[in-house]
Amino acid sequence: MRTFLATLLIGMGLAVSAYAHHSMNGFDRAKTINITGTVKQFKWANPHSWIEVEVINDKGVAELWNLEMTAPGILARAGWKSTMLKPGDKVTFHVRTFDAHGNLIGEQTAESWSLDQLKGTIDKGQFVASTDDVVQAGLVKATIGGLSGTASVRIFPPFPWSETFDSFAVNSQPLGWVNTTLKFTVRELNGNKVLVKLTEGSSLLSRARAYLGPSDLSNYTIESDIFATQKRRQQGDAGVIAQRYVLTLYGNSQMLHIEPWQPEIKRTVMRRNTQRNT
Repeated sequence: MRTFLATLLIGMGLAVSAYAHHSMNGFDRAKTINITGTVKQFKWANPHSWIEVEVINDKGVAELWNLEMTAPGILARAGWKSTMLKPGDKVTFHVRTFDAHGNLIGEQTAESWSLDQLKGTIDKGQFVASTDDVVQAGLVKATIGGLSGTASVRIFPPFPWSETFDSFAVNSQPLGWVNTTLKFTVRELNGNKVLVKLTEGSSLLSRARAYLGPSDLSNYTIESDIFATQKRRQQGDAGVIAQRYVLTLYGNSQMLHIEPWQPEIKRTVMRRNTQRNT
């Protein structure tokens, strides 16, 4: 077993800059606001992660700031990450408290530890993942008085992986997958369970990419069965991502693209389907 060290930050002070996602209308992108305060909650979730910060203003009054961040998939590529383990691994969590000015108070002993949607045991901060050969995703929570902190944990078994979605309830999302909430869901189609790209609701969610596994995976092959529907002479696009390369089937143009990064067209390979079925 490997032993990991992780830290839960409770009452953490920090300086941050707030940025908007989706449309930037109504936001002054030329202006950066720096704030220092106490982190009350950090939520690693789709479609946006959030940091809730208590800030003392110039009048000495506490204000609550909600800082909207981008999706976990984008944060992960920028260096943010949740703790990722393998079945049977151990990870030891330590609780450190900070004052309202971001000064370290010291390491504390949590009054209680709990698990949310994780299989395994936790005792005095040491979490031992179950040996079940399945993907897991959940939270480790520590509580001191009226303060609590959580750490996101994802557990991935060794290769090979195979996912038929049969074990998931209808209208749920696969555990451990990133950027699926409000964008993808499990449904039944022709007697089988499939992962469906949602088209209901905001048009801002009509195009999305889902990610699975640690961000440092390499030397693997991904294979998927894809089915696209046609509506009002519009056909959906679908594809797979492997080691940051994207293989995409474009429905309307009937073209296959291999893209290192979509705007970088110099290294994009395209092939047109000359036998289009009607």
